[in-house]
Amino acid sequence: MTRQARGRERRAAIVAAAGRVLIRDGVAALTHRAVAAEAGVPLGSTTYYFADRPELVRAAVTELLAQERERRAGVAVPDGDPSRVAERLTALVIPPAFPARSEVALLYERLAGALRDPELALLLRADAGDLRLNVARLLGPIGLEERADMVASLLDGRVIQWLGGEGDRGELDARVADDLRWLAAAGRGNLRS
Repeated sequence: MTRQARGRERRAAIVAAAGRVLIRDGVAALTHRAVAAEAGVPLGSTTYYFADRPELVRAAVTELLAQERERRAGVAVPDGDPSRVAERLTALVIPPAFPARSEVALLYERLAGALRDPELALLLRADAGDLRLNVARLLGPIGLEERADMVASLLDGRVIQWLGGEGDRGELDARVADDLRWLAAAGRGNLRS
């Protein structure tokens, strides 16, 4: 293996370790020292590839968001049943790597905390655009793709409510399905007071 290839491999390992620290411990805990320990490399390796902590954090977030975009693109478009559409929509925002409610809560807390950093906020805004495109893709079978922005916001709100509540994931999916049915009926003018 060439020296350049080893360098690319080591940098990738450091970024992956930084992502694990970020997910497990949050932005505040992501330091050169913590990442070096996680990656099993000397501290000097992290500072060689990343001049400062913000650069390391941005690299980790960029890689994690790229993985999320790839994962979301793989969520299959369901048939026109609002219940199945709701299940796929919640799968867009709750990664399978976060099966427990507490893990999803930590993910949301960390995303909110990252908004304090202007450069991270830009990365998250770009990712929100990708999420909206995927929401629109999944809404196609029920004719709500033009409401993707509204549904993405509604989805985040429902997930946050679910995080503070008692119901299971099935209840979250059921509430999102009810919301989709309501929106579809509103679009057809079939709402009852």
